[in-house]
Amino acid sequence: VPASDIRYIEVDHIYTTVHLRDGRSLVVREGLRSWERRLPAVFVRVHRGCIVNLLEAESMEAREHRWVLRLRGDGHELPVSRRRAQSIKTDLQAILDGTASAPLR
Repeated sequence: VPASDIRYIEVDHIYTTVHLRDGRSLVVREGLRSWERRLPAVFVRVHRGCIVNLLEAESMEAREHRWVLRLRGDGHELPVSRRRAQSIKTDLQAILDGTASAPLR
């Protein structure tokens, strides 16, 4: 699967679910660390169980003492850890402004 087709990847024990732009999901037996090593810099870990393609994100906002990242198109929301929130917000803003310089992470 080309990286550009991936919206986000979630972990569930020893399996990861790869959510694609066309709406399909693939379940594979591979950890997030392995994905992190292989994917381009626009993919960032938003919390311990999820990696997101920031090119697929449209906004990030605070909600009831937590941060969420909203994806383009369907508005799907993913939780963002407090520890990672500021750096992800900065990276997302750079992408939205068109000022991002690689690598983001």
